Amino acid sequence: MSLSDAISAELNSGLMPDLERGRIVIRDAAYYLSERPPIEYVVEKLIAESSVNVWFGQWGAKKTWAAIDLAVCVASGKQWLGMATEPCNVLIIDEESGDTRLANRIRDTMRGELGQLANESVPIKSVSLAQFNLLKRPDDADLLARLVLELDAKLVIIDALADVMLGGDENAVKDTQPVFANLRFIAELTGAAFIVIHHANKGGGYRGSSAIAGAIDTLLSVESKQDNSLITFKTEKMRDGEPLSFACEA
Repeated sequence: MSLSDAISAELNSGLMPDLERGRIVIRDAAYYLSERPPIEYVVEKLIAESSVNVWFGQWGAKKTWAAIDLAVCVASGKQWLGMATEPCNVLIIDEESGDTRLANRIRDTMRGELGQLANESVPIKSVSLAQFNLLKRPDDADLLARLVLELDAKLVIIDALADVMLGGDENAVKDTQPVFANLRFIAELTGAAFIVIHHANKGGGYRGSSAIAGAIDTLLSVESKQDNSLITFKTEKMRDGEPLSFACEA
């Protein structure tokens, strides 16, 4: 029996072991035509549930500060720069700042955003310098997924892309695609939105392969001069919404 005949026989038998394991889920016209739920947002019009997003900017552009500020607002259900947030558990995967520096930043941001409401009940958690590698260590993707599920986190911030693909080349499709494929799978599995902080190139665009933009839902540029409190944000890609530009004072 040829391979094609064997596949046909398996299909016609109605027995598909791989399908039973949930790897392949077949949808049909009844599914497409059924009433579909609207897109739900963690941050209004900007960060959708189960999405993968990249924030990029030059060194010193206050990307991490902006992401921590967003995290505090989401965790507390406070508007972020005029955009409504859906309160949820937040997880920060920190591979750059270190435990003490990150803790100080989160503390200062909580006090600045929440004042007297800053307390131990704010649902932000962090893991620092755990050396996740979503390219070289396949088990780390499973570990991250289990961590997100255990904490019931619906917003996950990763700082930064280069640190979770050590040994890989940001300019190579073969290295960036597996990383974002893992993040996409985890986002779909957990329902969490991921924000990956990334660096800009010398020209001001994001650093690395064009496959990065192709793999994500939102690409957001973050710009700020080191001696200036103004931070500007602009969506370079919006898969499910309208382009946005906004700014704030740090």
